[in-house]
Amino acid sequence: NDTVHSRTAPGTHARARPPITETVRRAKRVRETFELLPSHFTPHDGACWHRLICCAQNVTRPEFCEGHNFNTEFDHRFDSKQPDIYATDPVVNPLCAEVSKQLSCTLYQCPTADMNDTSRKEAYVRDELIPGMVARGILSFTDRVPDGAKVQLKSANVKPLVTNGFMLTIPFVVTVVLEQLPRHGDHSKTETLHLVVKITPDCNAEMYESCQFKTLFENEMIAYREIIPTLGKAELYPRFYHCEQTAMEAAMVMSNFTFDGWKMAPMVVNLPLDYIMIAVKELGRFHGECYGMKESNRSQFESIIAKFKESRYAVEINDLTWLATMKVAPKRAIKSLQESRFKDLVPASYLEKLARLFEDPWGHSKRKVQPREPLAVICHGDFMRNNMAFRYEDAKDPDRPTQVMMFDFQTLRYASPMIDYTVFLANSTGYGVREHNFEAIFRTYHQELVQTVAKVVGVSDSRDLPSYYSYDSFHRELAEYFSYGFNIASSFLMILYEPMEISFTENIFTEEESIADAWTRGGEPLNRELAALVYEMYRLHEQYGFDPL
Repeated sequence: NDTVHSRTAPGTHARARPPITETVRRAKRVRETFELLPSHFTPHDGACWHRLICCAQNVTRPEFCEGHNFNTEFDHRFDSKQPDIYATDPVVNPLCAEVSKQLSCTLYQCPTADMNDTSRKEAYVRDELIPGMVARGILSFTDRVPDGAKVQLKSANVKPLVTNGFMLTIPFVVTVVLEQLPRHGDHSKTETLHLVVKITPDCNAEMYESCQFKTLFENEMIAYREIIPTLGKAELYPRFYHCEQTAMEAAMVMSNFTFDGWKMAPMVVNLPLDYIMIAVKELGRFHGECYGMKESNRSQFESIIAKFKESRYAVEINDLTWLATMKVAPKRAIKSLQESRFKDLVPASYLEKLARLFEDPWGHSKRKVQPREPLAVICHGDFMRNNMAFRYEDAKDPDRPTQVMMFDFQTLRYASPMIDYTVFLANSTGYGVREHNFEAIFRTYHQELVQTVAKVVGVSDSRDLPSYYSYDSFHRELAEYFSYGFNIASSFLMILYEPMEISFTENIFTEEESIADAWTRGGEPLNRELAALVYEMYRLHEQYGFDPL
């Protein structure tokens, strides 16, 4: 069940660290488990698993990987498909369970490793949260319960959720069985609910406030309780059940949409064109619905946007190690361009200005998220592969995505729509696709947006909308805000290309170590992508005569 409730690293101040003794210990235990696999689990299959773990945990070291020649580029085909092949095998399944147990704290940056007692949180979900929701009627049967009948909790099974996306919260998959006891002695009946619960990690008060967990969970409640019902498209989003907060912990309960046929994309970065097109089309629809509300019911729109808060740039960054990474990342991108096939296509004077612009990367992003009329709109705030799921309903081509759903609205903000678009473009697509489809992708997004606005406000032709909805107006906005998506990607893509552990309690990296890591993490594949982003940004700025400064 590849559900993920995630949030990207920039601005969270969670501390990243390289593999340490505990990680290597777990990884070696996983390797020992592989050696017990039965004969029909072929060496190639085992190598796929082994390679996945080495790459995902960055433990491709001689003492762990002797005898193996692994390509350190992550092969995304394995991360969602390979485990499924053997998960139901009666012989292999117990071993897979042991692998899963060992990976649950290490494989995909789950912030529980070394710092959180997940058993305590599991017990809280099973013994307090779920029973309390049933007792208060928050969790009940889908159909109306007859008068006099009683609903009680029959069972609640809670397991950590292992995913292939970056996570700031700790997710659990929960299977709830409800029992309905009739009033007059008729036979009881049951119903099973499949849920996902995400909980904040254990951390001190300073870290909790720095990550702005309170604001994150409040924003998401506003999205599911007010924005989505107002837009009238509840079926396009996960079902929200409940959220509760204390001073130092927050928990949110949602439907587990994998049971409705939704899956995460098998690749973490570099989505194929068919994925990209339906993703930007859905983003255009969402923005269009929000613009429609802004145009047709301004008082309601303003009432909603007044309730959510900036969840990333409302505070100053105080983690010097992450700030060092953010400052090095654009320099690395510029250096990568100077060593790439684009080196003669971008003037040195432009690169010098770009370097000056990103001397204060935090300040740059903080300025960009400020709303500017008339194009400011409700934004998802973190629209990328980690926060979307796909359906595959083409019988002739079952690997082709046919529908997309966005989720995780914790970084909700009122800003330029290009905040969403450029973050997606820079973090979830690759230049191999963008090179020949850059304008087609943007036109797909814009066309869906204006058609949706026209439909909501009752205009038969989208060309009759105000001029600021024109393609040229939005394309100019893209040029102005491309630097925002680039800024996020320059420091975050390296974590997607070469994952690392996240700590909420320890200063593992020194500032010097952070700088050294930021120059190399992700290797040459990342360098090529960063160079291409700089080149695309230059072309957009040149088209409109923009000075980066």
